[in-house]
Amino acid sequence: MLQPNPMLVNQPVSFLLNEDFTSLNDMRLGGLCPQPLTNSIRQIIRKPYQQNKIMWVGHSKGNLTAKSAYSADGEPETWKSNETGTQLEPDEDAGTITKDDDLELERQLKRLNKPYVKTIKTEVDDIYDCIDIRKQPSLDHPLLQNHEIQASGFVAIMHPTTCPKRMYSKTGMVDKHNVAQKDLITVDCPEGTVPIRRIERQDLIRARSFTESYGTYQPSQSTPLSPGEHVAILRSKTMKVVHGIAGYLSLHNLSQWVKPGQSSSAHMWIESRLGNNVSSLQTGWMVSPQFYGDTKTRLFVFSKFNNNKGCFNLLCSNFVQINSRNPVDIVFNKTSEIDKEPFVIPIRIFHDKGTHNWWLQVNDDVNVGYWPSGTFPDMNNGASYVAWGGLAQGLTYVPSPPLGNGNLPDPDSPDATETAYIRLLQIFDLSDWLNISENDVEEYVDNYDCYDVKYMKYQGEAKGHVMYYGGHGGNCGN
Repeated sequence: MLQPNPMLVNQPVSFLLNEDFTSLNDMRLGGLCPQPLTNSIRQIIRKPYQQNKIMWVGHSKGNLTAKSAYSADGEPETWKSNETGTQLEPDEDAGTITKDDDLELERQLKRLNKPYVKTIKTEVDDIYDCIDIRKQPSLDHPLLQNHEIQASGFVAIMHPTTCPKRMYSKTGMVDKHNVAQKDLITVDCPEGTVPIRRIERQDLIRARSFTESYGTYQPSQSTPLSPGEHVAILRSKTMKVVHGIAGYLSLHNLSQWVKPGQSSSAHMWIESRLGNNVSSLQTGWMVSPQFYGDTKTRLFVFSKFNNNKGCFNLLCSNFVQINSRNPVDIVFNKTSEIDKEPFVIPIRIFHDKGTHNWWLQVNDDVNVGYWPSGTFPDMNNGASYVAWGGLAQGLTYVPSPPLGNGNLPDPDSPDATETAYIRLLQIFDLSDWLNISENDVEEYVDNYDCYDVKYMKYQGEAKGHVMYYGGHGGNCGN
């Protein structure tokens, strides 16, 4: 195999402007593109999100071309060779988005940015539009054209038809930690409306790029992780019918450590597998500058049906938001600090046996919204796999982001003030929340040099079943 040109690996496009190339072989980038470039454009970075890094290099009709990821103004940059083919220069005529892509972007923007009743700017500078609950984007889905939000009179009911018993102890007490209930950044939209974060063109381009590479890991399948993807989780060993998943997730601020092109999340998965078809509902908190455009710790939901690419939050029409104060991408303003009482967020996904909708709840029975049954028919009779833990994603062949709070759990005695955790791990059986069985779950970590998970089993009524996870990231392989 040809050896890489070490001077060009992961270099900014601006570096190439002053470089002369005597042959196309000089443009090879080693492990990112181990073969010399030929007459076809070769993808050399699978997840092209890191600002100013080369996205691909190739040549067509004798012209050498390089394209970067998004630049400071949000638009990709394209470069071409000079007349002698020995140097790159800006290609002012290069179209980075096709006409069809542009039309699709405009269509999506029109669907997502509905006429609003009121606009609210939050204390962290997010802009939310208060949209009529019956005119929100999800109701444009072909399967939801005639969908009726559960209602009593004019105002939508803010709870499912069946409300499972609370998942914590009979006394309502949990081990010492701060439930981030009063510290959420809320959006006070008028009754009958829901807050939807305003989406601009570049937000949509970023989100589309991120989603292209997301959701490849499925705990219910033994498929290998995609390049740049790492997990430290507790997952089901075998198929078993479940109707909900719950946990108390410690909250952490990773703004200094998660870089462009990376994401780190505390995750809960609930999935159904029928043959090779996997449907998945996911939630938790995430730090993702590529998706959200910032490094704040935010709530997220993700869903995919029958192995499609899936999508986040409200970007595809299968999540109906019902809460007028708590949006699906809410910011967690209070996060845990080392050696201090941690902040947590209780999160649940559960199956409503009356409607077959799948509901998302946070905190003390705050109903954020639901996935309508018609969009996930494979899950009408329940799910079969669950998992809790951390998911890190980033560019290949570059250092990976941390998980949790960046600390590995102590192998003998993990400490909740030192390490990220998820407590009160429970599943729902259509009538009550149940503690998981230690015989039904297993730990899984793909790279112990960077990450780890410790399942501590049942720790008493206040803590329930507990798992600790995390890691510093770094050079974790591809």
